Amino acid sequence: MNNLSIKRKILYAFISLSLVCFIIFSLIFTSVYIDHMLEETSHNISDNSMIISNQLEDMLSGVRDASNMATFAINSVVEDYAKLESYNQSVFALEVIDQLYDISITFSDVESIAFIDSEGRVYATEIGLYTNKHLFETSAIKYAIDKTTGQSIWFPIDTRCYLAMDDKPVLTLGKKIQHINTGKHLGYLVMNVSGDTLSRYLVSEHTSYEIAQGDHIVASHNPTRVMQKVDWSTVPKANYRIHKQGILDSTITVRLDIESMGWILLGQASLLEIQWNIYKTVLFIVLIALGIVAVEIYLGSLISNHIVNPINAMGDTMKQLGKGNFDMHFEVKSKDEIGLFADRFNRMSDKIKSLLTEVEQKERAKREYERALVLEQVKPHFLYNTLDTISALSEMDRKKEVLRAINAMACYYRNSLSSGREIIQVAEEINGLESYLYLQRLQYFDVFDYRMDIAPEVMEARIVKITLQPLVENAIYHGIKEKSGHGMLDITVKRVGDDRLMLQVRDDGVGMTQDVADKIMDGNAIPGDHFGMRNVRDRLHFYYGDDVTFKVKSEQGVGTTVTIMLPLCFEVEA
Repeated sequence: MNNLSIKRKILYAFISLSLVCFIIFSLIFTSVYIDHMLEETSHNISDNSMIISNQLEDMLSGVRDASNMATFAINSVVEDYAKLESYNQSVFALEVIDQLYDISITFSDVESIAFIDSEGRVYATEIGLYTNKHLFETSAIKYAIDKTTGQSIWFPIDTRCYLAMDDKPVLTLGKKIQHINTGKHLGYLVMNVSGDTLSRYLVSEHTSYEIAQGDHIVASHNPTRVMQKVDWSTVPKANYRIHKQGILDSTITVRLDIESMGWILLGQASLLEIQWNIYKTVLFIVLIALGIVAVEIYLGSLISNHIVNPINAMGDTMKQLGKGNFDMHFEVKSKDEIGLFADRFNRMSDKIKSLLTEVEQKERAKREYERALVLEQVKPHFLYNTLDTISALSEMDRKKEVLRAINAMACYYRNSLSSGREIIQVAEEINGLESYLYLQRLQYFDVFDYRMDIAPEVMEARIVKITLQPLVENAIYHGIKEKSGHGMLDITVKRVGDDRLMLQVRDDGVGMTQDVADKIMDGNAIPGDHFGMRNVRDRLHFYYGDDVTFKVKSEQGVGTTVTIMLPLCFEVEA
């Protein structure tokens, strides 16, 4: 890639960007489209499932109504014949069967009805119900009905060889028939709803619906599926999920529990049609993208010619500049970005000579500051004095103070070194300063006290490290120690306005003449005893340039105040 011409790079960039955008768009579009289609299909199946569930509930309610009507009809026939002087069993049977038949006609979902009287005689709407009728007497259906007090109960969809039309699954409602007035047991009512009737509710154009009961399919739009075992791996526990069996055989399954009957209504739709729509859409997008790429190649060629020719000329000029010929200028008449770049290039060429000299000077100054900073960080005389103090404390068996002094010294040097960082937080600077003051107080506890006023909102502000400590050291050694009596040291760090940070160290020591203070501020001929202050001033000017002010105000016999104003910055050093 580095060996390609700019023209080819521009063309390849156009093509690559187009392809990347196309791929990203296609992936996002396909993902969103698939999710949308799945969600929409799921909602449609769920809505249809709810409709089917309501229809099934209405059907079940109708069958219960039919059982109640049959109860009244049988009671009516019994009452009528109880009033007759002569009783004819055949005529009675025909009357009961006629009543049951009328009810089956009224409630079309009821396939067949049978009434078994207390003597075991069967009255059925269909001849097939009389087959093996004797088996009812010992059946689980009769046993379950006997345990009720007359309410209707449902029996699971199943096949049986008695009181049923054929070997197909039927849903059965059973009920004990009692005399309405006397409560006398009259017999048993059995109503059958065929599986085919249930399957009629499951017909849908694009979705396959089935009813699962236990481990079997008991009703389905596909008759061959009835009484087959349920593949529970394809049935979601809740809501819906995708069940993929192959590239061209993906399905979405929705589950709805009909808790009143212990049924699970399953709706299943093929995703093949959705996939085909996605494939057509993606193909359409690919064709559009290819057209766009062709147009971009043509436009990229035109644009690259307009850009590359001036750049080539500029490259020749840069080669001369690289050979040290800083007097070379690049002439371009256009006022566009290339012309602006050429103008900046020419100005750069004019400044390079002076900049090189200035950089060399700054590098030398920086090396001097770095060496001075190393000495400032180590401070051998301070280290020796501190170790002597710790040794004295140890001889006096003041273990806690020894431990605290060692920790303070470690903290001081750790903050001074600060992992090689030049810019640190105010909180770190104050932490190291407190350790330094603690160690100084061990040696000069009868010489000075100090107060700190640090604004909480500036604790995370960034400053050059070892800024306050040299000022504090200067105040102690050249101000407070030189006076007779106890001294006070005040250290203040606060925000001034919106964008300035003030650092101030004030002592009530012997002070100095204003002439010396002015020399410190100007950085001219500062006495060697004030090396730390000179180092702070030079380092601050090195990092902040003219955006820093360094003021020293002093009066002999009164004290000295050093005030530094810096830019307020919270950004982490790059």
